[in-house]
Amino acid sequence: MQINKKRKLAWRLGIACLILGILIIQQLYYQSTHFWTNTTIDNINISHLNYQEAVKKIENQRVTPSYTINDPQNKKVLASKKFNNIPVTDYETQLKYRLTEQRNRLWWSINHSTKEFKALTLYKKSALLSAIKTDQPSLQKHLEAINASRTMPQNGKVMIQDGKVSLLSAHSGNQISVNQTVEKVSDKLLNTPNKHVEITAPLLSETWSGKTTAKKIRLLLKKQFTFRAKGHQITGQVSDLIENGTISKDGPSIDLKPAYKFIKRFNHKYTLSGAQNLTFTTVQGKQVSFSNAEGTLGWSLNTDSEAQHLIQSLLAGKNNVSAKNFNQANQTLNQKNWHKKIANSDHIEIDLTHERLYLVQNQTVAQKIRINTGSPKINIATPTGAYFIKFKIAPITMRGYEKNGEPYKSYVPQADNLTDDGIFIHSAPWVQASVFGNPSQRYNHGSNGCINVPPKDMVKLYQKTTVDEPVIIYGQG
Repeated sequence: MQINKKRKLAWRLGIACLILGILIIQQLYYQSTHFWTNTTIDNINISHLNYQEAVKKIENQRVTPSYTINDPQNKKVLASKKFNNIPVTDYETQLKYRLTEQRNRLWWSINHSTKEFKALTLYKKSALLSAIKTDQPSLQKHLEAINASRTMPQNGKVMIQDGKVSLLSAHSGNQISVNQTVEKVSDKLLNTPNKHVEITAPLLSETWSGKTTAKKIRLLLKKQFTFRAKGHQITGQVSDLIENGTISKDGPSIDLKPAYKFIKRFNHKYTLSGAQNLTFTTVQGKQVSFSNAEGTLGWSLNTDSEAQHLIQSLLAGKNNVSAKNFNQANQTLNQKNWHKKIANSDHIEIDLTHERLYLVQNQTVAQKIRINTGSPKINIATPTGAYFIKFKIAPITMRGYEKNGEPYKSYVPQADNLTDDGIFIHSAPWVQASVFGNPSQRYNHGSNGCINVPPKDMVKLYQKTTVDEPVIIYGQG
């Protein structure tokens, strides 16, 4: 009895194993002849299909790459294109190779992931990319032609007129964003080549409304500001500097004239170079006054650069502005301290009235020289003012024009430069000895604004002077 039971159990197990084996063989056969889950070829899903079924489905569902661009306002077609000449890949060979790969991997896992397989492609991407690039210029030109008859969007613009702020409102148009449209078409075609791509063209839109800026400027014009430079400061009203101009997406365009005037006023108040009238006690104890309109001695603010910096700072919301753009920033002389500092240091004094130059060292006259300067009667007067020696040069060839307009070229053994526009203290071998120190000779024999010095005296003077040495010019030419 027990033997029969064992036989029956063995028989049943054998049948079960046989059935299981048949099922496994069937599954292995199915897995080796049908494409696994999530198998696609350019958006055509061929999962669980055999080779013949997959080929048939691909032939039925294969789509020529194409696109249509629709107008977002009325849904009309703006442009369309079919890429009929894009070559199809040898997808049948790809399918056979994929099935071979599946069979080779069955020993590892019957339900293996397809992520490790090489992607199946229906169209050659290199050919499609080339066709898209070839099409882009004509598509772009076509869309630009459409835009020519459409209204472009307008950004906002903040207007400032006589200190009052208004806003030209932004408005949208109906022009197409050409670059975005072309890029959108290209990206979709490359990502979904076996599909008709249909997109709605994005429109250009204003990118800057100006509302926030207009509100900010209205508040700004009501504020005060403080401007500082070298320990000095002036407080003013922002509306006095920002009177007229515009602010757009591209930035501000402000009339700088009020800022120029402000910087010049600051220079006139505190700096030597801006002083309208300076008083100086000469080494001989004589008090003289002179205009310093062209003087260079001491620090000063660069009018153009500092005006721009001031306006930019105010527009950025800064109420306390420190100067950044100086002329002779390393010099410390100003209207309050210059006289005492010059008197106690080595310097040069030039008396135009008597045509004399005094080299002052240790507060005494170390060298007194008869000179020849420019004549105001022919508009080339030597300018008065407080200067300094910018550089020394020996020799130099000077070029310019005579009174009659004829060009000249003069060899000068030694020269000390005072200004960027060519005022020098220099040796003048061509000037007659009787002219030096003789004011009456200036009209006919005056210089072109420079200080002419007898050659022998200039040799000694050149050796004794140094760069940055102050030069005070006063009197009447």
